[in-house]
Amino acid sequence: NFHCYDPHDFTHQAATWGIDYWPDLEYLPYPSSPEAVADMLPRITNTAARRAAEQYGAEQWDAARIDAWIAQAAGWGAQHNVRLTCNEFGVYRLKAHPEHRNAWIRDVRTALEKYNIGWAMWDYAGGFSVVTTQDNRRVVDPETATALGLA
Repeated sequence: NFHCYDPHDFTHQAATWGIDYWPDLEYLPYPSSPEAVADMLPRITNTAARRAAEQYGAEQWDAARIDAWIAQAAGWGAQHNVRLTCNEFGVYRLKAHPEHRNAWIRDVRTALEKYNIGWAMWDYAGGFSVVTTQDNRRVVDPETATALGLA
């Protein structure tokens, strides 16, 4: 059983817990590249956050990189004859572009399914949620449901 939040600077951008510069990261792009983050770097006033965003761009996170990361877990499971589940993955909603958030969710879910790894997204109705609240009702976010392969 494992969690998947890599890269944390993307999945936890704007979070007020954890690393002290996360609140200063917002609207990071996914996939990442040096070009994709270049325009936002001058607007990030926290030096540590700016360095983290620059590093995130340089790491070039995309579907292939996520697949390679998940493949490592799958390889470990095969080596030890153990079935795996990823019981947490997701992106904090507050300051993530929905299309980037859902692309990352789709890429993780797709990789997990490719390697026959069970999964559960974190979470249902909190900061990483599958649902949103409208008129005091919980409503499934259709783009997130699509990213999860749900009808």
